[in-house]
Amino acid sequence: MTDVFISYSRQDSDFVRRLHEALKAAGRDSWVDWEGIPPTAEWMQEIHEAIEAADTFVAVLSPASASSEICRAEVAYAEAQGKRLVPLVARDVEPARTPDELARLNWLFFRPDDDFDAAFERLMAALDTDLDHLKVHTWLLVRCRRWTRGDEDASALLRGRELETAEAWLRQSVGREPAPTADQTRFVVESRRRETRRQRRLLVGVAIALVVSITLGVVAWLQRDRAIVAREEADRQRDLAVARSLATSSELALDQTGNGLVTSTLLAVESLRRVATAEGEAAWERDLRLLPPPPLIESEPLGEVTAGTFSGDGRFWAAGDASGAISLGKVADGSVSTRWPALDTAVLSLAFSPDSRWLAAGGQEQATVWEIATGNRLAAFDRDGTHLDTFGNIRSLAFARDGSRLYLAAEGYGVEVIAADTWRRLEPLPTPESRAFRLAVHPLRDLLVAGGFGLTLFDLATGLGQPVADARREEVDALAFSREGHELASSDLAVRVWDLEQGDDGEPLLVPADRLVAADDRVLSLAFSCARPKTAPRSTAWSRRHR
Repeated sequence: MTDVFISYSRQDSDFVRRLHEALKAAGRDSWVDWEGIPPTAEWMQEIHEAIEAADTFVAVLSPASASSEICRAEVAYAEAQGKRLVPLVARDVEPARTPDELARLNWLFFRPDDDFDAAFERLMAALDTDLDHLKVHTWLLVRCRRWTRGDEDASALLRGRELETAEAWLRQSVGREPAPTADQTRFVVESRRRETRRQRRLLVGVAIALVVSITLGVVAWLQRDRAIVAREEADRQRDLAVARSLATSSELALDQTGNGLVTSTLLAVESLRRVATAEGEAAWERDLRLLPPPPLIESEPLGEVTAGTFSGDGRFWAAGDASGAISLGKVADGSVSTRWPALDTAVLSLAFSPDSRWLAAGGQEQATVWEIATGNRLAAFDRDGTHLDTFGNIRSLAFARDGSRLYLAAEGYGVEVIAADTWRRLEPLPTPESRAFRLAVHPLRDLLVAGGFGLTLFDLATGLGQPVADARREEVDALAFSREGHELASSDLAVRVWDLEQGDDGEPLLVPADRLVAADDRVLSLAFSCARPKTAPRSTAWSRRHR
């Protein structure tokens, strides 16, 4: 692997030689095609391999290189591989004649009249920026290409410490350049999948689980002429056997390896995903006690907390208090990183944007939106300018899946809609049969449910809403979609589960799932568990009395 790949036209060879010597004197390796690759060789393959093995792609710009198809092909390939591009101007050239990948970047000028030494210092500073990140990117790209060009042979995948290094690099690459390519991500994911499979093969319990699963599958196939109920029972028993065997394997993994807690926990989760058994829950609870405790957020600096939420990516938490202040922190350490006054009233609701850039807060007849990175207020809303009959307590806020809209439930006969690009009010989503108190956005589709004295299902692509048929007319206190979005839970003095189906006209439809759980108080919060039976979704409910 090299530090720099230099792409240039032969007409600029004198400049490139000077640049090459300067890089060599600075202790940097550079790949330069001085002689040209013989026509009989797979010359473009050699060029591609050299680009892949370089940390940085330097493009020498001049009228000659701008008109060179080979130079353009080299730039395009480097861009496709996620390489950092650094354009150097050896001779003046019109930006419009250069590849788009280079035209949008900052250029370093090495023209004859420019100070070469000063420009070279700027080049070295660019090469040194985020050097460790670049070197892992190059190493991982070379390994990934070896795998893809070898017909994805499993022997070329990462294992052990190399795999741990690649996974850590992927986690730390969010928001950094160059970003991981799709092939690099797939390579690491496939390596982890194969490594996990290899570890599981070492466990006797997994082998037993596979034998039981195959045996039950053969029995089910031989008895296919039996009734559907019998087949479903066989499938359930098979999943139950696999789940119990996985739970046993979880215990074996913890006992047989000195560092098997992660594998044990994954097996316990997989057991619960199949079927929620007592053995699986016992394995999960055992591993949960052994896992490092999550960071504790001290409540004193937060004041009297009246609202709280987590960002969708799990990085941040936010809490609002009775004084109208917002506290923001990182989940990783649990500490309060910043705190600012957000409202003139108690904070009643909070919502992060999908990309965790913004935080919206709602209170009594007012709402604000804040930029998390700077703590600056982006917008404020009150009774003025609303199209709705009322604008009272804002009990619920929700961003659209793409972050382009902010929705507010403010006790009016409709849902307030705010455009995130201008922070201006748009026409509301009408709920003529009921006021809007609570909101829930579908995790995978452009759907919104508003809860008042009943439910309204909105198609956000068209803005059309459909009241949900329900004999109960209690005030809705909480709404929550399941992780896959197949079910919706709503609560008042009871918790009801709804199935999201497709109607005869192709439109989405909420249908009661015949699962109604009475409560002894109003249920204020709902959340579906992550590990639950496939056929019997469970939700967690919180009320004033049971918290």
